[in-house]
Amino acid sequence: MLHWCVLFAAIVAEVSGTTLLALLRESHPLAGHGLMAAFVALSFYLLSVAMRRVPMGVAYAVWEGVGLLLLASLSALLLAEPIGAAKACGFVLILAGVWLLKGGHRVEPDPEPGAAG
Repeated sequence: MLHWCVLFAAIVAEVSGTTLLALLRESHPLAGHGLMAAFVALSFYLLSVAMRRVPMGVAYAVWEGVGLLLLASLSALLLAEPIGAAKACGFVLILAGVWLLKGGHRVEPDPEPGAAG
């Protein structure tokens, strides 16, 4: 379960960096680029930690899919970008894909502390 929390933190870091880039592009473009780079670097590090227990294909698909949903939602809320019927349908398909990928992944329990392995 810890690795799924780390994966969620990776998603939040990536979405934060991209959102800051968009929000600061006019007023403070260098700060926006610097913050975006730092958050994306943190996101990739956290993604690599999550992939110690979550299969790469599942981790990347969840990271990308949920990140896209969050970014599209934030762009609609913060930047007044429209969400039409086709985009909303795409969101449903992304959620369905993430759900299927997560459901198809069998989670093995973490080894007991001190256990040989």
